[in-house]
Amino acid sequence: MLTDSVYAIYSNFTLVDSHGSPRWKDMQENPEIVPDGTAHLRRLLSNVLENSLDASEVSLYSFSKGCIVLSSLMKSGFAGLPLRKLTFIDPGLNEPDELFPLTRKELDAIDKSVSIEVHSTPRQTKDPERPWIESEIEEFVDKCKLCGLQ
Repeated sequence: MLTDSVYAIYSNFTLVDSHGSPRWKDMQENPEIVPDGTAHLRRLLSNVLENSLDASEVSLYSFSKGCIVLSSLMKSGFAGLPLRKLTFIDPGLNEPDELFPLTRKELDAIDKSVSIEVHSTPRQTKDPERPWIESEIEEFVDKCKLCGLQ
């Protein structure tokens, strides 16, 4: 999707607005319009791995605004996808409270063998225009630890 010079290639995984920001509220209020990101990822992995999905081999990485794809997949609990690790690299969005909209229940449902990593740089965490990012990352990491995710 290309709108207003913003390119979001993850609309198969989650609803986004014209700026590529997630539409979490719309998805919560109207679950029937939510793209099935887990099914889409399963099809991608099947194509790549020729139908032999091996959890010991599959790790997903996301960068910056694209981290909403991993958040969206985490909300779905991965629906049995064999994943080993999720890595959020420099997560950040232009709106507060949108990056990691995961409830304790959703985090508790995630297989504890899936490793969760978050790496950030001062570009995101110290941005004076977006002071909420650092606290959102810290809160997410703390919630993951409380739920037994590594």
